[in-house]
Amino acid sequence: MTAILWSWAVAAALLLALAARLGALVKLKPSPFGILLDPRGRYSLNRLQLVVWSVVIVSLVAGVFFGRLIEGVDDPLGFTIPDQVLGLLGISVGTAVTVGAVKATKSATSGASDALASYQNTRRMPFSGQVFLLEEGDRADEVLDVSKFQSFGITIVLVVAYVAMAIHAIVNAKSASHVTALPDISGTFLVLLGISYGGYAGGKLPSQTGSPPVAASPEPLPSTAAAAAGVRPTPAPSPYATAAVQAPRPPAAAWPPARSPAGASPEQPLGQAST
Repeated sequence: MTAILWSWAVAAALLLALAARLGALVKLKPSPFGILLDPRGRYSLNRLQLVVWSVVIVSLVAGVFFGRLIEGVDDPLGFTIPDQVLGLLGISVGTAVTVGAVKATKSATSGASDALASYQNTRRMPFSGQVFLLEEGDRADEVLDVSKFQSFGITIVLVVAYVAMAIHAIVNAKSASHVTALPDISGTFLVLLGISYGGYAGGKLPSQTGSPPVAASPEPLPSTAAAAAGVRPTPAPSPYATAAVQAPRPPAAAWPPARSPAGASPEQPLGQAST
């Protein structure tokens, strides 16, 4: 029992560390939360939900396996994953695919892409509040998206409830050999999750009107990300070129030079021959 809990905690910590390391590789804004950035350069609620459920479920599977292995169970993989839990993962992954397809379609459409609050349109670096704000239209990044808030709240409640149920079931099992299945989730909660995620995905279908506000002080894109985003940085002017433009140009010398008459000295003015 203790071996499963410790294995679960270690697996979750390793997955979170891996997610943070991968996020640091994102060129637009390297940070531990970079894994949550979508192709538009915004923090995505859908990606947050997918990462949270993946860490919880995958780490629990790893914890049960390694806990049973440590305690010497004959078949460490001799446990099942309930259909409701598989359905939960299916809803999460399916919503991510659907939302990603809708975003990609809008980004490829000329009229709809102008209303997207992407970095290319707003020149605003990603910030955590984008998880709850509108993504399109003239009020993007200024008004709360209620469907996002509702979906986030339901996700947090269900994640906390499932983790508590799993801990309770593992503790009551007394031994790792008695843990023969992952804790199940109620069908009612699964329907609630499906309604919430379905409403969130459906809210992405209509296209908003208007152009998103541009940042008052456009934040520069890092040079490495500029190439990836197709943005060509403006080269800085050369100081030598600036000096050449500002410096006065000397008068041009006459060419060819005037020739002196025969017998005239080069020091004498023209027209005065030597005697």
